[in-house]
Amino acid sequence: MFKEADIRPNNREELWKEQQKDREWLFTRRDQWVTRFCPVCRQSHLSGMQTPCWIKFGFLYFKCTNCGCAYMSPCPSEELLAEFYKISKNAEYWNEEIYPNTKNARIENIELPRIGMMYNAVHSFYNTGECPSLHQGTLLEVGAGYGLFGEVIKKHINSNSMFKSYEALDPYKAENYKVTLEQFDYLENSIDVIVAFEVIEHIFDPCKFLEICGKLLKPDGLIILTCPNVEGFDIALLGDLSDTVDHEHINYFTIDSFNWLCDKRIDKRLGLKVREVTTPGQLDVELVQKKVKEVPVVRLHVNKNPLLKQILHDEKRAGNFQTFLRENNMSSSMMVVIQKEE
Repeated sequence: MFKEADIRPNNREELWKEQQKDREWLFTRRDQWVTRFCPVCRQSHLSGMQTPCWIKFGFLYFKCTNCGCAYMSPCPSEELLAEFYKISKNAEYWNEEIYPNTKNARIENIELPRIGMMYNAVHSFYNTGECPSLHQGTLLEVGAGYGLFGEVIKKHINSNSMFKSYEALDPYKAENYKVTLEQFDYLENSIDVIVAFEVIEHIFDPCKFLEICGKLLKPDGLIILTCPNVEGFDIALLGDLSDTVDHEHINYFTIDSFNWLCDKRIDKRLGLKVREVTTPGQLDVELVQKKVKEVPVVRLHVNKNPLLKQILHDEKRAGNFQTFLRENNMSSSMMVVIQKEE
């Protein structure tokens, strides 16, 4: 099991400075913020079904008592978000400092496991068995970021892959790629598998995003995405003290959110159905342990709870508990497999 230090810097001071620049940029454009409904069930905060749950760095978040989703409101408009991600100092710092320095650890501990989980999902749900049609299939990654997944998957395609081609959107420093999903010029019903890792929590309208993906997919094709699980251990325990709660994450889903979206919100003609939801996270317990050391109020809370104290202060129990969280869909890191029915 890897550690947070393998993939993120221990010294967060420089990172925090860049994040603060981004927050200041957003706040100077507060006139371009908009009030949002729940991104999953569309309930308004005026309905009485929305409860303010966090205020962090001046951003307000609501918890929907109707579907369980949490979300930022008001938040930057869709147009402002598009502009923001082009100039984000935080994104620049990650791409120039953190990703290059943690590349090997990220490939080993994040990208290779993602590829394994993707292949498992394809074998389980898409033309089960030998997946004959996928040997000529197309894999699309949305939100490719620094491009580590693409770097690894291209080697698989060149050797022994079930895909013939790989396409990417939004890759950092990749001039030959399209900028947005809406501008992607593939025909409808032309993509076999779409992956979006840690993307949908940033998107203003998750329903529209999934509908666009659904139109691109071939019948039987898959959307495989990852995102935070707001009901997972470290977010549920730490609340706004969790580093997952930040100005870039405007949506916080539950393990039931995507069933709600597919069954009640998305155009029924697309035939999108959730096939699997898992929480493969490995860092929940370590993240809480670090907050116990760093934040007095968290330390006080844990020390008052005999069960949490026993788990978090014993490394063997902590490791076993992380396995328990992962196997029982209680980790804060979630993976969802959605299929387009024929």
